Amino acid sequence: RDVQKAFQELKSQGNAEKDLKRQVNELILPKEKKKGSNNLKKKKIGKQAKVQVLAQMDEFLSQERREFVEERLGGMCVYVFRENKTITTTKKKIIYDHLNVYTYMHIKQWKFLLSNRFLASPPYFISHFNRKQQTKDEVVFKYIAGVVTVAQRASFERQVYLTTRGNSLVRFEEARDLHALVFVVFFLGNQLQRSLRRLCQFMSIQICYESDSEIPREVLLERTKTEGTEDRRAHLATRNLLMKLMRDVSMQVKDWRLTLAQEHGILAMMNRFQSYQGNTVLRAEGWCASNQKERIQEILEIVVRDKGVGQAMMTELSPPTDKMPPTYFETNDFMSGFQQIVDTYGVPRYKEFNPAIPTIITFPFLFGVMYGDIFHGGCLLLGTLLLFALARFTNIHKTPFASLYFARYVLLFMGIFSVYCGLIYNDCLSIMINGWNGTQWRRGNVDGYTFVVQENVYAVGIDPAWSRLDNQLSFSNSLKMKLAVIIGVSQMTFGLFLKLSNHLQEHDHLSVWFEFVPQLVFMLCFFGYMIFLIFYKWCLDWSISTLPDTPSLITLLINMFLSPGSISNSVQIFPNKSAQASLQVIFLLLLVLSIPTMLCIKPLVLRHRMNRVPSHELLMDDEHSAQVQMPHLRHIDEKRPESAASEGYREHSNVRELAQVAHHGAEDERQPFGDIVIHQLIHTIEYILGTISNTASYLRLWALSLAHAELSEVFFSKTIGSTLSSTGGTAVIINVASTFMFLVFTVCVLLVMDVLECFLHALRLHWVEFQNKFYYGDGYAFVPFSFAKLLEGPRHKTE
Repeated sequence: RDVQKAFQELKSQGNAEKDLKRQVNELILPKEKKKGSNNLKKKKIGKQAKVQVLAQMDEFLSQERREFVEERLGGMCVYVFRENKTITTTKKKIIYDHLNVYTYMHIKQWKFLLSNRFLASPPYFISHFNRKQQTKDEVVFKYIAGVVTVAQRASFERQVYLTTRGNSLVRFEEARDLHALVFVVFFLGNQLQRSLRRLCQFMSIQICYESDSEIPREVLLERTKTEGTEDRRAHLATRNLLMKLMRDVSMQVKDWRLTLAQEHGILAMMNRFQSYQGNTVLRAEGWCASNQKERIQEILEIVVRDKGVGQAMMTELSPPTDKMPPTYFETNDFMSGFQQIVDTYGVPRYKEFNPAIPTIITFPFLFGVMYGDIFHGGCLLLGTLLLFALARFTNIHKTPFASLYFARYVLLFMGIFSVYCGLIYNDCLSIMINGWNGTQWRRGNVDGYTFVVQENVYAVGIDPAWSRLDNQLSFSNSLKMKLAVIIGVSQMTFGLFLKLSNHLQEHDHLSVWFEFVPQLVFMLCFFGYMIFLIFYKWCLDWSISTLPDTPSLITLLINMFLSPGSISNSVQIFPNKSAQASLQVIFLLLLVLSIPTMLCIKPLVLRHRMNRVPSHELLMDDEHSAQVQMPHLRHIDEKRPESAASEGYREHSNVRELAQVAHHGAEDERQPFGDIVIHQLIHTIEYILGTISNTASYLRLWALSLAHAELSEVFFSKTIGSTLSSTGGTAVIINVASTFMFLVFTVCVLLVMDVLECFLHALRLHWVEFQNKFYYGDGYAFVPFSFAKLLEGPRHKTE
């Protein structure tokens, strides 16, 4: 009713507009001069979309009032007045007042109707914009409605504004079940309607309904609902039919995939065969494990049996000299995790020592040295055992724990060695356990003085009496630092002996005498002597020692280089000064002589051998060529991917280049002697500097163990340790809160972050500090043809 009332008022305003036009005509032109007068030219413009008011009343209105009229009467029918005569001020004032009153009343009513009626109840208002329900005297409003995407809204609204020059009203509403918006554009005139249609067509925007549509919206709505219902029924019927057909062939699809994968793999392998004797014989060359030759021959006989073809033969050929054989290790569930640690850095070259064997013990042991704690190591051990239990009851390969289960034995050993090192450190949540045979330091009181006496040795690890002393931290740091150095030097020395095994395997005796021996002498004369001094100092009973002072090992080793042959009282560690001085001088001379031995002798011997053996004899001697091995230059298949561990090493790929290499691994006279010297110089400097830096790098064992112990102590003392003695009614709440904080810090920091940190540091110690003493890692893995691996991908897809 309110809308109808408003439109009645709007209609009455239309009658007022007629009266206004008549009054204006009467005021401007007398009736007797109205006919045939040329003084006034009036032109009615309107009934067009997008009409801008041109109130060109030069004689009546100022520029400011013309803009006011243009703003208020935009899009309505107006008269353009042209008058050459002078009109009196009275007539001008009357015209201005009529226009001002009409403009204010008409626009005010129209704006009120839009803002308070249309926006609140759109369905009741839209019907009044239909042309069929409008009279000739009413303003002809039109509208279009459609759907626009969210991304197009801003640009569409902007283009509508520019197209209609602001003479339009756009409203958007979110559509149900669609990522789109429903829009309605209200405007005036046919010209704007055509322009908006072209705009929607250009922007690919669908127009669903217009004010000029012959079919009512209610009918279109019902028709659309009916079509939607029919489409859903057809879609459902089609889906049911397809599901029935797919169920019939679903079991066959899996077999088809497996069959196609097998055929594809077989044909891919057969494409590598070469045909001979008019395509009657197929021949292929490849690698196979030496323990599988008999099985391969049996399979070939089975394949050609009763097929009407000739006998299949397998002949063992001499390994090509221009290709390095692939590396193959038979691994099981226990070895696969440790082998993956080594292969991630680089695959061992053919007949090179496999570092995965010692890694089984050394890797978890170094992790335990850094992570040593009975409680935390026990949590890691318990979590690994839960992985084993979980694998028995579920298919763990389809869970997020599949990668952890692959390395389950690595984690198991890491937990075991963490508990072991925690027992050695006597550390459980930063608390020393007074177990086994109890502390061996007894307290006593004599004449008011307190003293302690060591009766015996604590059974396992550090005596718990140290936890009550002020110098407990300095004692623990000194012990762990010395243990780190001892472990580091021992592991690097073990790496040198593994290098010796590689040289013996390659029959490279020149490298044994002039690389391994001087490197071992350099290692033992300084670092080996230092380890000996550590153990010797530990074994001395300083309560009955006759030495003038307790020597500092750091000062002793520094004076060994700065003042050789002189031993002061502050660095004397042996009872006989002259024997200590002579021993240190001998070690120093051997250390200095080992450097030119590594640097000079091997290149000179190589040059002598190259000058003695012509290169053409090496080329014709297949047996000699087959024995040619190089520690730093390898010959591999061009298709083999380059390993990260082989960076900086040269590679050759043909027999002639291989023949240019001497028996022990250097190049012949065609390669400049300076290159050989430079190569040896680089390796000598690398070993000398690397030995010192690698020994210092092993101190991370001490640093991470100290960090773990301090974090554990802080978390315990600031949470549970500080609230256990609390009393009162709030003691329970405080203890529960502190226990929760302790568990959160322990799990997030010590059981997750610290485990990962210690794992990465142990990995670095093996890859860099240990393996660089003997390991090249520039080989490539042997990947035989296997239906199991070939079908693994399709099987996962079908599952």
